[in-house]
Amino acid sequence: MGQVVGQVVGQVVGQVLLRLPPEPQSWLIEAGLTDTNPVIISRLFVAPRGRKQGLAEALFQTAWAEAERRDLRPVLDVHHKNHAAIRLYERLGWQRRATVNGNWTDPDGTVPRVHVYLPPR
Repeated sequence: MGQVVGQVVGQVVGQVLLRLPPEPQSWLIEAGLTDTNPVIISRLFVAPRGRKQGLAEALFQTAWAEAERRDLRPVLDVHHKNHAAIRLYERLGWQRRATVNGNWTDPDGTVPRVHVYLPPR
């Protein structure tokens, strides 16, 4: 749907994208998102050489603003072990609304827990 990349000295060191939620959307309903037009802010990543420069927050804010510009309702699905991302989202006021089972299997064979966040109102 849309991707933004971050660069440091001409090299791509980060990315974020907006993606439509997969069907079915029961996990979104469980999180209390019953309105239309949800979009997931996804795949926020900053390589080690790009960290500690505010790039993750800048990429995230850009994706969030773009979702709202398109009149879409941004939502996050965050692996429960992704503590750095969770700290960022909560610092920016996003609220955990549910924890659900992921729809994939981790490399160790377990089904991960996924936290669902909605933006501050």
